[in-house]
Order: sequence, then C-alpha cells, then structure tokens
Amino acid sequence: VPEELKDRPDNYFGNDRGRIYRIVPADANSARFERETAPVETGGAERLVELLTHPNAWQRETAARLIYEGQDRSLQQPLATLATRGPTPESSSALGSADPAVQVQALRLAEIHWKDDSASPPLPDSLAIGDPRVRFQLALSLGELRRSESVDLLSQLGLNGADDRWTRVAVASSTGDTPAETLYRVADKAASPAAAGTRGADELVRLLAEIVGSRKKEREIEQAVGVVVLLGNRTAPAAAGDVRRLQFAGLNGLGEGIA
Repeated sequence: VPEELKDRPDNYFGNDRGRIYRIVPADANSARFERETAPVETGGAERLVELLTHPNAWQRETAARLIYEGQDRSLQQPLATLATRGPTPESSSALGSADPAVQVQALRLAEIHWKDDSASPPLPDSLAIGDPRVRFQLALSLGELRRSESVDLLSQLGLNGADDRWTRVAVASSTGDTPAETLYRVADKAASPAAAGTRGADELVRLLAEIVGSRKKEREIEQAVGVVVLLGNRTAPAAAGDVRRLQFAGLNGLGEGIA
C-alpha cells in the first residue's frame, strides 16, 4: 500500500462507487466515444468500408483488421473511391493530402513501387517538405529509388533540413552508391549566396564526406577532394567564412572516414 494511503480511515472507501473508465471534456464530441449497437462484423463487407471513416478509433481499426483478414477483392473499388474522395483527412489522395501524417504513410507505401524501375517518383510539389516528419520520411524513401534524378532532390532536402540532425542522418543513409555526387550537390548549393548562413550545412557536408571516405574508393575520394577545392573558386560564393567552414568540414569528414 502506498505510504500516502496508509493513514486513510477506510482502505475500502469508494469500492461501492464503481470504476472510472474514461474522462473526457464536458464539451467533447460524444460521437468519438460511441460504439455501434450492432457488432462491427454485421452489415457485410461494404459496411466495413463505411466504418473506416468512423470517428471512433476502435471502429476504424477493427474494420481495417477485418478487411485485411477477409481479403475480399470485391472491396478494391470501394476502397479506391474512399482513398481519393473520402470525407476524412486520412481518406484523401494520400500524397496530396493536407495532413503531413497522411503524407508520411503514403511515402512509406510508395517505396514498394519505387523499387520498380518503371515507376516514377511523385514530384514533391504536393508534399509538405517544410514539415520535418515529411522531409525525414521522403529522404528515407528516396533511398529506395536508385536513380540519378533522386540525388538532386535528396541534396535539396538535406540542405532545407540541414539544421535537423535526423534529416541529415536520413539523407546520408539514402545516398547508396552516390555519396560523392550527393556531396557535390549539397556543397554546391550550400556555397551559393542564397544558402549563406544555412545552419547545419557544414555538418551535413562532413557526414557525406565521411561516408565517401569510409567506402575507400579512390575515384570517389578524388571527387570529394575536388569538391572541397572547387568550393573556394566559385565566381559568386557565399560568405567567405561559410565556404571555409564547408571546406574544413569536407576534409575533416574525409579524414574520419578513411581512418
């Protein structure tokens, strides 16, 4: 018995009052806590699709489980319709949803298709890449896209979120066989006047250079050294201090990776 309860006059006080199962605000929407009077399983498969938009999470999750377990292919069209024209944020066109959490889930699902060379990645115009959750997931998902067009987007994501450690790690982990090229794109963008003062850019350059060094491939290391040297020869560089920090970060990363 907890110390604060030992001095109570009656340890069984309140036993006749039942239990508190849920506390909600007085003005809460009661529909969120209501359950259907009929079991979820009744009403047929189409009823399960309807329940995916129910305000109560238990209803939605149970319906989703039963749909998955049933594997009823007749539900493909109703589910497709719900996914594009449903009434909730979760059931909008996923990548074009206004909800960043929905976009994150859509990106995770898109990875399966990106592994197919014939599948083109979605353009990021509809993605909330300013949201750190979306940016992080997109950087991870691009690692599944082993094509050159992903490098520029990956480098831009890295620079946009350079002040976020997790974005830097996600970008670095997705470079695959193109760490030297990604390093060049990031360093080139970071050294431009438009990116002057970008926080974390030097740390991202260091991390990418370290990956290049750790691979111990002579050609990639030469490319990385060339990137560092060329940073100071730009016709319109960012502030001199920024460029020097980028150069030092690049050389430091290479050294750590090779060691």
